[in-house]
Amino acid sequence: MNKLYIIVLESKRRITNADIELLSEKIGNKWKAVGKSIGVDVGTLENIQVEHAGNQRNMTRAMIQKWLGKYGHRATIN
Repeated sequence: MNKLYIIVLESKRRITNADIELLSEKIGNKWKAVGKSIGVDVGTLENIQVEHAGNQRNMTRAMIQKWLGKYGHRATIN
């Protein structure tokens, strides 16, 4: 598993907007794989892809927001 995925999955603090921006930049075109790794369902990822077609960073942000919405207080990062 990629080091970035492990950081996201095994983190200890709440994610800030700055973290979302940094993750959006770092994840890049792997946003769907990361989303699957952290428990965002495939249907949600496909909807994100349609809603934000052509804007990879917005797709990544939306994926992270869905993750935050799904896992709430358990969605943390180092």
